[in-house]
Amino acid sequence: MLLFVGVLMLIGIQVSWSLLPLSKMQRELVMLRKGEQQGLSDNYPKEVSPLVSDLNALLFHYQELLERARNHAGNLSHALKTPLSVMKNEIEMLPDNEKKLLQQPIQQIQSQIDYHLGRARMAGAMNILSVKSSPCERVEAISMAFDKVYAANEVTMINELDSELEVAVEKTDLDEMVGNLLENSYKWAGSIIRVHANELADGNVELIIEDDGQGIPEEKLEQVTKRGVRLDETTPGTGLGLNIVNEMAHSYRGSLTLSKSSMGGLKASLVLKVSQAS
Repeated sequence: MLLFVGVLMLIGIQVSWSLLPLSKMQRELVMLRKGEQQGLSDNYPKEVSPLVSDLNALLFHYQELLERARNHAGNLSHALKTPLSVMKNEIEMLPDNEKKLLQQPIQQIQSQIDYHLGRARMAGAMNILSVKSSPCERVEAISMAFDKVYAANEVTMINELDSELEVAVEKTDLDEMVGNLLENSYKWAGSIIRVHANELADGNVELIIEDDGQGIPEEKLEQVTKRGVRLDETTPGTGLGLNIVNEMAHSYRGSLTLSKSSMGGLKASLVLKVSQAS
């Protein structure tokens, strides 16, 4: 009986010892997903090394393809915007009846470009590894630009975000989301915009951008995140801003919720994953 128990113990030790490299690989994959390292380390037993090399090569190739797709989307955007701007300027010089006839299809083209390029960027963004960015830093940078653009509105932006907070979102994508939400507040705030955050128990953070403007009627809050919906046709835009924020947040497994702010205006709650490397 003792011999049998001893053999079982030896088998258990042997199995545990054999699985150590796989346990290490599992830990490293978790660290990689959290953004704490860029790939698997090299110091594995020779039996496992080929698998590690193949995984690292696959990760590198995948990141390279995603980055190439994002660059292609950016280049395409610039290539299309220049001739479109020329067309817009030429249309402005036409008689009013001809101008009105051409403005709508041009706006539709712009809308399609913005929408599909936004989706192309999101397709790459949702799986890029080891990304992180600072909401506090991006809010400060974006608001400095909007302070100049919307200087006539005399709006004060109060940034209460923790400078140490980092979210698992690529910087240009965070700029896209925060920029759209901030611009909306700069357009419609009475005098104050407040940006703050609540850390959630599930490893996410709720970024809140709210203002003291007139807000959006409750029955229309869900409608405005749909593609192309604009409640005010007199304001320039394609009606894609909140829709893009909503879809981009979902691509990062987050969410966008709109509600009435206690300040009287619109409250935008953007839920994103906290970077574990922060």
